[in-house]
Amino acid sequence: MKRGRNYTSIWNTEKVIYSIFGISLQGPVPFRFLVSFGITFVAMLILHVTVLGWFDFFIFKFIAIPGLVGWISLQRLDGKPLYLFLTAWGKHRGSPKKYAGYRALQTDAKREISWAIPYRQWGGDRK
Repeated sequence: MKRGRNYTSIWNTEKVIYSIFGISLQGPVPFRFLVSFGITFVAMLILHVTVLGWFDFFIFKFIAIPGLVGWISLQRLDGKPLYLFLTAWGKHRGSPKKYAGYRALQTDAKREISWAIPYRQWGGDRK
């Protein structure tokens, strides 16, 4: 049977931002990049107040690390964002395996569940 083409993926376009508060950006910036950059920036602010106050590289803390996290969020493995790929990989590694390659693994014989009530199997009165 021949499978027909599916064109629903053309509607799954990536959200892109061209300006913020009327200030136009130099180029289109993906929404996922801005969200991951913003979350990492806020996390670095919180860590600056608590733990990383002694680390005094401002550009590294507040621009390089959030920018790196934002860039990593744009990368795709197997056509999926990195966090979805790692989630699927973890589920696969943690699931019980039933196949080796394409062959079924040898398993124990299936246990048959007996629904018979034991005292009725004796065939007589119980003394």
